Amino acid sequence: MKKILSYLAFITIMITGYSYANEAPTTEADTNIEEAQSPYNDTGAIILLFHRFGEDKHPLTNIRLKQLDMIIAYLKDNSYTVLPLNQIIKATKLGAKLPPKTVAITIDDAFKSTYTQAYPRFKTAGFPFTVFASTGNIDNNNPNYVTWANISEMHEDGVSIQNHTVNHPYLVGMNGDALLKEIENSQNAIKKITGKVPALFSYPYGEASSEVFDVMEPFGFEAQFGQHSGVVNQTSNMRYLPRFSINEKYGTLKRLKLVLNTKPLPVKMLEPINPLIKSKNPPQIRFTVGDSIKSLKNLNCYHSGVGKVNLV
Repeated sequence: MKKILSYLAFITIMITGYSYANEAPTTEADTNIEEAQSPYNDTGAIILLFHRFGEDKHPLTNIRLKQLDMIIAYLKDNSYTVLPLNQIIKATKLGAKLPPKTVAITIDDAFKSTYTQAYPRFKTAGFPFTVFASTGNIDNNNPNYVTWANISEMHEDGVSIQNHTVNHPYLVGMNGDALLKEIENSQNAIKKITGKVPALFSYPYGEASSEVFDVMEPFGFEAQFGQHSGVVNQTSNMRYLPRFSINEKYGTLKRLKLVLNTKPLPVKMLEPINPLIKSKNPPQIRFTVGDSIKSLKNLNCYHSGVGKVNLV
């Protein structure tokens, strides 16, 4: 029987990708995507989010090269299956079964080190990855960002290039027409180089709202991504999917193992629907856990600024 839980807490990141830690499977990952044998795929997919590589002056968004090499080696040595992001999204929406140790790699903004440091390493490892590019800095020949020639080369080599707006604005509260132009102009710029219309979108700063969702609806994106932690699974909100951010502080082996050992918690109902907190703060958050979770006696909820919070 389903059990409804609620709790009160101040929220810094909205919970749209519930998860829990567990031991990762030790068997060899099957690279085939098969039809699901149950309505819920309990493995899900871990999506990693990077920004800068070897740019030590920016520790909040940077991953040191030694850390990056460690992450790549750990994924390879422990039989993780790194799949293209669009393949994971397609399988998840179809209810297909993913390999039990599935990971996707994403990079936001398209800083120059994406091309000079990450690209050659992931290519050597045979890891597909997705770049969410803010096209304005590329158009303006900002030396800190990749060039369109770099984008073209990576695209021809199989790298997925997707939409991260033109100017990387904060979208919440933004004028609807201005938001439309940001998305449309970025779509056109990327299509001009790659010949493909981006089907995936990453929110600048990882934040969105129901109003932003509505404005973006006509573009028909297959999935949209934030920067909150969680495991993508068949109960996830495709308009606001979670990713695990990786930087110098959160790029240690201990943290990597915690992320990779995380399992999705199937949630069939989540309130409030709007991830933007307005007048009611702290909000009351209610969610229904799916039937595949047989016992909730060990379920606990934590808030990053408060710690453990009470369940009602």
